[in-house]
Amino acid sequence: MARAHRAKKQRQARAQEVYLRGQKEQDEGNLRSGFQLLLRAAKLGDPGAQHNLGYTYDVGLGVHPNKEAAMYWYKKAYRNGRGGGLSATNIGTIFRDEQKYPEAVRWFRRAVSHGLADANLELAKIYLMNPRQRSKATACLNAVLKATPPIGVGEDDQRQARKLLKEIKGTYGKRSQNGNRARRQMGRSPN
Repeated sequence: MARAHRAKKQRQARAQEVYLRGQKEQDEGNLRSGFQLLLRAAKLGDPGAQHNLGYTYDVGLGVHPNKEAAMYWYKKAYRNGRGGGLSATNIGTIFRDEQKYPEAVRWFRRAVSHGLADANLELAKIYLMNPRQRSKATACLNAVLKATPPIGVGEDDQRQARKLLKEIKGTYGKRSQNGNRARRQMGRSPN
């Protein structure tokens, strides 16, 4: 049992070392060799390499963009745990871009459950497409505002959340005023 545990630790250490070399290669602009090292580390089971390999395929960093391959590696990284929130956000983004909103919502919720408060902003944007889901959007936007930058959410995301909340209040305010005006014209009061 101890031997198997040691072998697993050695395999993880080797995967981590290959992953770090791959990151360094990519950072230095050697995209092809960085890709090869990331692929090797991902196959060895390193979740960081798996996520970054997904990103490499997602945006076409040194390879042709391939959403299927990106999804495969993002999901593998998500299942392996470390950085699962980032992988869930990227999966949600792919589904959102493909206009598969129920799937996108499912993955953005997973990202939030892993502590990525900024995924709430993406959820709110989807919820705002349906006027009946404005209360869900408002709750998500308020969660973005409650998060402390830079942990969990960025200042740009908070600015965007404030702007969307103002738009929601403006829309509701106008509807409410129009509704009150219509009720007064019909002889009814708002209360």
